[in-house]
Amino acid sequence: MEPIVTFEDFLKTYSERTRERVRLYFRVMRLRKKYGYGSKKIAKIFGIPRSKTEGWLYRGNIPRSVKAFKFLEQMGFNLPFFISKNLNFILFLKLLSFTFGDGGVATNFRPYFTGRKADLNVLKKEIEDTFLCFRCKIVEIKNKNSKINGRVIRGHSFVLNLQSKGSYILGRLLCAAGAPRGDKVVTPFLIPRWIVGEEKWIKTIFLNVLLGNELQAPRIDKARKTCFSSCQFRMVKTEEFLGTQRKFLNQIRGLLGEFGIQTSKIREDKPRRERKDGKISYPLYFRIQKNKLNLYRFYKQFKLLYANRKQEDFDNTIRIIEKSLSEELIKIRQYAETQRLRRKNLGCRRIARYLYIPEKRSMVDGWIRYGQKPIYFNQKEELEQLLKK
Repeated sequence: MEPIVTFEDFLKTYSERTRERVRLYFRVMRLRKKYGYGSKKIAKIFGIPRSKTEGWLYRGNIPRSVKAFKFLEQMGFNLPFFISKNLNFILFLKLLSFTFGDGGVATNFRPYFTGRKADLNVLKKEIEDTFLCFRCKIVEIKNKNSKINGRVIRGHSFVLNLQSKGSYILGRLLCAAGAPRGDKVVTPFLIPRWIVGEEKWIKTIFLNVLLGNELQAPRIDKARKTCFSSCQFRMVKTEEFLGTQRKFLNQIRGLLGEFGIQTSKIREDKPRRERKDGKISYPLYFRIQKNKLNLYRFYKQFKLLYANRKQEDFDNTIRIIEKSLSEELIKIRQYAETQRLRRKNLGCRRIARYLYIPEKRSMVDGWIRYGQKPIYFNQKEELEQLLKK
């Protein structure tokens, strides 16, 4: 298994000057450990001031960037950094997914996460219970024109910040693992290759958070109780990066396709002219196909994490969908029984009475005379498995 972040990957988040200092520090320490040389000799070998080697060897003047590696080890993230099923890695994966949606990593590597206060409180507890080195603070955003890392926040919202210098180190690790940095509307990004090519449990966790951030959950129409709104995934990008954004959305569609979820093609909405830098942005979106079996298949495999209100909307919609699909499964079984009884030369009226559905004689007639079949006839096994009936 290849690491998702190597020593060099993490080091690349620093300036070239810092990278050279770190490499020199580790060469000095290796030489000291192997041969026991003093500061004077080591300084001569590397052609550096003796005061620098003395500081490193005797006074504990460890470069700040080297301390970052030690901090990662305290968090349980040794470099090279590999996939695992421990709680630390799973939470890291959730935070990474959040940075593609309602969170992010600022240009100075400070990670932040926005959303509803109740949802952020769940994330706060999870972070503090798992990463004991962090304490979190949730800040209310009141002004309509408030900005977080260049992103305009409208209405009432909250942002969760990590209260520790180590938060910037975590931000660097997130970026080294593939998180976008800076204003995402003007920054191209794709899903990291190590997620796209990994096992389904990795993809499930990643999608649970990202979909919770960005998916518009289907809601029941108050006027027509059996109808519901579309299930839409939407993100915004400036014109010069629309090509990359299409690739990103197609990556999401591809991941969903691996779980048997059908999606629409990507569409472009009306341009927006709300940015203070004058750049025009364009919403791109796709929909989870609205047929009931597809939505139910989605619901059984994914949970919208850190999005309790959306999940409740989905739960309410699924109750109606589940009832409808259960009725369709009954029809499939009735259809099979209809065919058996027809082979015994029974007519539509008698078959309907035999099945205790005399009021649905026209449906039986359609099955027998016109070759009609129940909607999900070819998906009977999947329906039984999903409904566990």
